[in-house]
Amino acid sequence: MADTEFSNKLNAALRYGGTTAGTAFTMMAVLSLLSPDQVVALKANVETLKNSILTGYGALVNMWVILGPVGVMLLAKMGYSSSSVQAMAAKLLKIAANAADPASKQAKVEIVNAAASPAVGSTGVVNKVLAADPATAPNVVASPAELPKT
Repeated sequence: MADTEFSNKLNAALRYGGTTAGTAFTMMAVLSLLSPDQVVALKANVETLKNSILTGYGALVNMWVILGPVGVMLLAKMGYSSSSVQAMAAKLLKIAANAADPASKQAKVEIVNAAASPAVGSTGVVNKVLAADPATAPNVVASPAELPKT
C-alpha cells in the first residue's frame, strides 16, 4: 500500500479496531474458562454491583448504551485525525524542538533529510549543525557555497 495520508489514517483506525477486537476476544476467552455455576455467580455479583451503583448514580450508569459507542467513535476519530500529515509533522517538530528528548537529534536529522530529498524536488539544504552528522543526507550542506549546482 502506498504511504499516503489515507493509508496512515487507515492504519491508525485498524490499530484501534484491532485493539478493541483483541480486548473483546480476550474477555470472551476468559469467560469461556468459567464453569456455568461460576458464570451464574459472576452475573449475580455484577447485578448486585450494578444495583448498588444505580442507587448512587442513578440513570448515568444506564447511559453506557449511548456513551460507550460515542466514546469509541470519539477515540477512533482522535486516532484517525492524529495520523494526518499535518499532525505527524507537528509531532515530529515538537520532538525535534524538545532538547530534553533523546529522540530530538534523530527527529532533526529526519526533518532535514526529508527537506533535502530529491524526491520532493530539493537539491540541498543548508544546516550547519546537522551537515556533519553521518545520518544526514549528503545534499545537506553547511553553507550555500556547497550546494550542488543544477
